[in-house]
Amino acid sequence: MKSRQPAQRSGNERTQTPIWSKHEGYACLSVMELECAVEITNKYGLHARAAQRLSQLANRCQSTITISKLGEVEEADAKSILSLMSLGVPKGETVRIRVCGGDAEEAMAAVVDLVHHDFYE
Repeated sequence: MKSRQPAQRSGNERTQTPIWSKHEGYACLSVMELECAVEITNKYGLHARAAQRLSQLANRCQSTITISKLGEVEEADAKSILSLMSLGVPKGETVRIRVCGGDAEEAMAAVVDLVHHDFYE
């Protein structure tokens, strides 16, 4: 019987350390998922310039980032300016931020910081 050799890596592949959890005797691979609610406090809400800054930040992250109005089902992909603007989030509205992926903690911290600083406007 032949022994299996591990696949050769060129060194360019990105590897991710999985988070393992046990559920009823099965080991399953799960991805970090975080969620929080923040109030939009800048003068014009989530308008074009704010959406652009959030989109630029989200596109630098590996994780999937979605935004929705608190209590509503419709979610916007934070990597898309048009998707963000379609939510129509005014000043004073609370939004739910959901981040899912390998860099979820860093991505969530960066997004919350951006919102708390009124998108640096």
